[in-house]
Amino acid sequence: MMISAIEDLKRAFESRSEIERIAELQQELMALRSQVQSEFKPIDDESASKTTAQENQAIVQQFLERVDRKTEPTELEVAVEVVRSESDLQRMRLSDEEFKLERLLLLVGFYREEDDEIAPKSELSEAEFLAQVRQGRTDFSNTEIENVDVCQQRYGGIILENSTLSNTHFKKCYFNSINFSQAISVDSDFSDSTFNLCQVLEADFSDSIFHNVQFYGTVLIESNFHNTLLKNAVFKDAKLNKVNFCKAVLKKARLSEAYLREVNLCESDLSQADLKKANLFNANLNNANLSGANLIGASFKGAKLNNTNFKAAIYDSQTYFDRDFDIAKTGAYLLEAGSNLEKATFLDYDLSSHNLRGANLAQASFIGTNLINANFEGTNLQGAVFKEVKLSSAKFSGANLEKANLMKLDLKHIDFSAATLNSSNLSNTDCYYTNFTGANLCNVDFRSANLSASRLVGANLQGADLRGANLRNADLTGANLTGANLGGVDLTSAKLKGATMPDGTVVE
Repeated sequence: MMISAIEDLKRAFESRSEIERIAELQQELMALRSQVQSEFKPIDDESASKTTAQENQAIVQQFLERVDRKTEPTELEVAVEVVRSESDLQRMRLSDEEFKLERLLLLVGFYREEDDEIAPKSELSEAEFLAQVRQGRTDFSNTEIENVDVCQQRYGGIILENSTLSNTHFKKCYFNSINFSQAISVDSDFSDSTFNLCQVLEADFSDSIFHNVQFYGTVLIESNFHNTLLKNAVFKDAKLNKVNFCKAVLKKARLSEAYLREVNLCESDLSQADLKKANLFNANLNNANLSGANLIGASFKGAKLNNTNFKAAIYDSQTYFDRDFDIAKTGAYLLEAGSNLEKATFLDYDLSSHNLRGANLAQASFIGTNLINANFEGTNLQGAVFKEVKLSSAKFSGANLEKANLMKLDLKHIDFSAATLNSSNLSNTDCYYTNFTGANLCNVDFRSANLSASRLVGANLQGADLRGANLRNADLTGANLTGANLGGVDLTSAKLKGATMPDGTVVE
């Protein structure tokens, strides 16, 4: 009812003859403004400022006084043609009520015209969207795409700028050079998909699912991932400035060398995430969970770290924190040569090529950890557990691995020379060409181990259990096998010169 009344008033208002006259006056006022500005003297310096301002004010005052007195126009006023007859002025006068009403109608018309300028989003169903993609359409900007459920599809060069993706499932899809800028995602799932060189500027993907998603060279600046699930997500060469990850789940996410300037990570879950050499300048990590995260070489300069959980996170001497923050009091592990890391747990860490020489890692647990080319020389690893780890080219020379558990591991080519492995479990291991020269292997469990071509020169194997082990072409020169169990052992082409056999006899 109110809207109808306003429409009637608006029509009546627009039919008034004064409307055209108002437009003419507006044009003349604009001309007057330009003329007055051209007459004003420029201010060249501060000393002339006061004088010039007074002269300019006098010009305006002259015009105003003339209007009040209704006198003859000045030379300036004639030039801009502002003389109006008394009848014209009288005809244009409005009562207070008329003025307020016409202002109201103008405002109503203005805002309605503004709203009309915003084009509604076109809606596409799954069938319509897929059909148009097949037909070669690439521009889906300002479109609402609903209820799409596709899997293992490839999309390239599509524009989804300012679009809304409602209840869409793009699982295991490959997006190449897609523009998602200012797009809005509602109840969408992109799990196991890849975003390659995509533009995702100021997009809203809050409350969406991105598990196991890979972002390669993708620009995500100022996008919103609030409360989004990003477990195991990979961010490689991605632009992440000012992204909102508040309350997001980034568990085990790979953010190594990521540039996270001013990123909002408050209350986010970054447990076991890889932040190696990441730059978190001025990032908000208040109440975030970084337990077990890899912080080696990362920078937290200017970062907000109130109530942040760093328990069991690892860092080194290259990790940067502001002076007023003491990482040593958080339960995080300082990972470097000589560190005390007794009973530490390393779950799914990347410690490849890391130097832990001489560190105390007694009873530590390495589960799913990458230890390729790591240096454990002279390290205390008594009772340590190694499960599903990568150890190729790792160095354990002189390390103490007494009672350590290394069963079922790939230990090919690893150097255990002069190491102590008393009572350790190496059953079902692959020790092809492994170096145990001079190692203490008393009571070691080598059952069903592959020790072919391994070097056991001078090793102490007293009481070792070698049942079912493969020792083909192994070098046991001078080894001590007193009391060892060799049941079912394959010693074909093995070198046994000077070795002491289980019964105490020495091979000539």
